[in-house]
Parts: sequence; structure tokens; C-alpha cells
Amino acid sequence: MPDFLTVWQSGTALEAPEAIAVARRFTLDCVREFLRQRGVAEERWRSIEQGALKRYLVSPERVRYYGETPQFEADGMVLYFKAFSGERFGRYERVMLFRRNQGPIGLVVRIPLETRNDVHFSLGPIYAGLLWWSTDPGADRSGIQTALAEAWGEEPAWFAKQECGERAILGWRVRPTEWDGSKSELAVRIAGLLTAGAAVLDRLQPDESATARSLHERLLRRGYRFSPEQVATFYAALKAKGFVILSGLSGTGKTKLAQEFAAALGLDDDHFRLEPVKPDWRDNTGLMGYWNPVTGEYVTTDFLRFLLAAAEEYGSARIPVRPYIVVLDEMNLARVEYYLADILSVLESGRREDGFTRGEIYLHGRPGDVLTSDGLRVPPRLRLPPNLYFVGTVNVDETTFAFSPKVLDRAFTIEVKDVDLTDYPPEVEPTPAGEDGVDEALLADFTRQGRFAQITKADVAAWGRSRREYVALLDELNQALLPHDLGFGYRVVDEILAFMGALRESPLQDALSEDEAFDAAVMMKVLPKFHGPLNRVKAPLEAVMDWAGERFKKTRKKAAQMLERAKLAGHTRFA
Repeated sequence: MPDFLTVWQSGTALEAPEAIAVARRFTLDCVREFLRQRGVAEERWRSIEQGALKRYLVSPERVRYYGETPQFEADGMVLYFKAFSGERFGRYERVMLFRRNQGPIGLVVRIPLETRNDVHFSLGPIYAGLLWWSTDPGADRSGIQTALAEAWGEEPAWFAKQECGERAILGWRVRPTEWDGSKSELAVRIAGLLTAGAAVLDRLQPDESATARSLHERLLRRGYRFSPEQVATFYAALKAKGFVILSGLSGTGKTKLAQEFAAALGLDDDHFRLEPVKPDWRDNTGLMGYWNPVTGEYVTTDFLRFLLAAAEEYGSARIPVRPYIVVLDEMNLARVEYYLADILSVLESGRREDGFTRGEIYLHGRPGDVLTSDGLRVPPRLRLPPNLYFVGTVNVDETTFAFSPKVLDRAFTIEVKDVDLTDYPPEVEPTPAGEDGVDEALLADFTRQGRFAQITKADVAAWGRSRREYVALLDELNQALLPHDLGFGYRVVDEILAFMGALRESPLQDALSEDEAFDAAVMMKVLPKFHGPLNRVKAPLEAVMDWAGERFKKTRKKAAQMLERAKLAGHTRFA
């Protein structure tokens, strides 16, 4: 393989796969030295090195394109290596290192790939230091610069987007002609700067328990009573799956929970939409619009405009890409299977390497895009981006339709039905200045550094390997339910592990223990399959109660409630 220092300093231009391989191996050298200085075991480093290379290398000298970002965790930091896709080839090599829940500031090593013909690439100057990934440096930039200078022992420099290609980097830039040492000395110097930057990040590390409290207290200040456990469950479910149903009595604040969460993420009206469901919806035209052959125009809806805007923002690679959250209010006023079937199917079709769904929503049969009356371009088909999240609110009463198990199976369903009138109404406190701004730590964790709601098998495997006991418990439950034709598949297991991982890697992790998170996930993903007459559900519900015992109280309590309803009414369902 060509030597990095020789290629870098000579300006040799290599074909893209070879240039990427040379640059990747050097960024790995920098990260290895950084982790060595922090005392990370060599065994852990070897697994990181293999993971950052194995999917790319087709030989020691060349890579193949692969769109999924290699991601690892070591010493309390999450490492993100640049993904190289043949469809969206970014002309740089980069590794980012973030403290979990740090917010928009992390560490970076970045090497531009320069070209004149889009075929051969040379390695540009190296940037290393603190990275502002999704926001611009704020008013505290001078304080951070002073802190880094003290930790590093020399004055760092600021590099704006037009120089470094990122929003901002505070650190060091070295050009090929400016370095007269060896490759290993260069890696040690960069690792030293990263170590100094990590010391600054330690000072900036947010209080995770304070972040959890802030969302809960935000609701309390407005008079809405949600427990920290309910808030954490909603957050982790939406982060992991992207589709959450809030079910319960009318007037318990289900819609307000979603609205206040969106406000905590700093989402404006362009990124948050409340869509009241109409009882006369019999198909998807109320949501998605339709092609009018008489006028020769597409009759659009605000909902479709919202989806198109989310897809456009994500596909444009604009930084930062924000979440788009849509609330389907009182979604069971009409039959969900009628008006939302296309979206449900597409959400379960999986994700392509670029994050968009594999499945497409059919909009019209015209060749190419068509126009609305105000000039909006509507494509024939639409793939959904991962930055699009759905929340459904459901009132359980005699005026609404029951959900089919198919709908409940495609979402995390959270019951909001406990009404505590002790000391009600609560005192609504004035909001202290600065208390209800954007929670940057929450935003950074929820968006998963731009990956949003796309959970891969690799993510699930990483979470599952450290939770073998829970996988064994799921297998035990599945074996107990299989004789009753109510067993579950890999998707349920994956989503339970994803929920637990999403919570454990979030600022709200202290709201639920591992057992409590597992208990909540099992209740939301296994019990919705149970519906029907008493003679069909009695034995399997009793099996669930026996399995849950005293350890998993939520699942046992819900199963007991469903069984009691079946005994009284002759029939039961989850929601």
C-alpha cells in the first residue's frame, strides 16, 4: 500500500478507492494513538480498526463504496468514520468523536480529497481539533478557545466552512509542505490535540440528569402531568422506531406531550405539524392528495407538502438536517388501515444505504413530476426519509375505531390513562428566562448525528451482545407463546433491543432501569398481538403473567387487565 506521508507530501493523485484507503489508514493511526493515550485496551482498538476497514477494503490498497457510517464506542466516546457511497461521494476523509449526549461539539480529523477530473484524488491539508457539527459556535467561542489553548499549550486557530468544509473547526491545520517529521510523529501530534480537545469536552459535558429533568419540568410548568418514566418511554420509542401511538383517555395531554417535545428540540412550524384526522377518510387522498385529470394539476395537501419538505431537506445534505415530526391527532376517528396503509407499508420496507425507505408511496401515474396550482413539483413516487417521525394520538371510547394488530405491531404504543387529581389543578409557574430554549444535548442524541430513525442490524447486534440475558428471556417468552400461535419474530426482538439501546444512550437513561426499559418494551411490542374472545386469549395471557412474575410488573399488570376485560366482556384487545 502506498505510504501516507509520501502520497500526501508529493501530491500524488490516486484513484478514489485507493486515495480513500490511504487516508482512512492514517486517520485510524491518529485515533489509535488518541485512544492509547487514554488507556484504551489494544484488544478494543483492533475491533475498531477491523470494523472501520472490513466493509470497505476489497484489498489492502482499495475500498468499495458503502453508505453505512462505521460507528464505535470506546472510553465514553462515540466514533463516527466517514461513509463513502457511490451515489453521494463526499470528497474528504473524516473521523468524528463525540461524547455521548455532548450536543453539537465533538472532535475531528478531516482530510480533504482534492481533484481536477473527479477520477484521481490527492490528499489535502489535515484539520484536527474541536468540531461544531450541527450549529455555529455561540457566544462562548472565546471561552472555549481559551480553554483549548490552556489544555494544548499553544493557541489554536478557527477555520470556517469555506476553509475546512465543516461548520467550524477550532484547532490545527497542517499542509503537506509544512511538515518535516515522520508519519508516526504526525499521528502523535494530532492525537495530542484530540486529547487536549477531549479535556475541553469534559468541561462542556452536560448534566444528563438535568437534561432528563428539564423535559419533565417543562411539562410540569405548563400544568401537564407526565412522569419521568412516561417521558423517557416516549422519547426512546420515537428515537428507535420513528412511529409512536399515544393511547388513552381524552384530555390527558397526549398531543401536548408531542408538542412540548418538538419545542424542546427547537422545531418550528415548518418542522412540526399537527394533522387532525377526519372521520370521512376512506383512502389516502385526505393525506396525500391526488392527480386531477380534468385540471391537469395535482391537488395537494399540507401533509404532503410536509413530507416533501422533509425528504428535500434530508436529500440535499444541508447541515444541520432537522427532524420533522407530524402528529396524527385522534387518528382512530377513521380506520387507520384505510388512510395510512401506504405509509405503514413503506415504513416497514427497510432503509436504503442513503437512509430513505426502500418502498415508495405511489402518488400519481404521470411520467415525471407534475405541478400543483401554486407550482409545487410532485414526483410520481415518494420515499420517506429517516428524519421524518410520526406520532399518533388515540382516544379510547365508543366513538372511535379499534386498531387492528397490524397497526399496533408497526408502532410503539404507549398508554396515557392515569389521572391523578391530588392537588389538582397544579400551579402553573412562569417560565424562568432561558429555561425553555432548545435542548442541544437532547437534539444531538435524538438525531443520532444525522442518522435519525434508521436502526441497522449492526446497531441491534451491538446492543444485543451486551444484553444476552434479555434475549434469552425473550426466547423463553416466545417458546411459551408459540403453542398458542402468538409467537413473535426477529423484528419484535430487534425493536425491543433498539428501544433499550436508544434509551441507554440518551440523556434520559436514568429514568428507567434496564429491567424497567425491557418491561416497557415487551408490553408495547408483544401484547398488542393479543386480541379476541376469552377462549383464545386466556391461556396465552396467563402464560405471559407467569413469565413476567414479579420482575416485569408492567407487562404482568397489562396482561392481567386484558384478561379481566376478556372475562367481563367476552373479548379483549390491547388498545
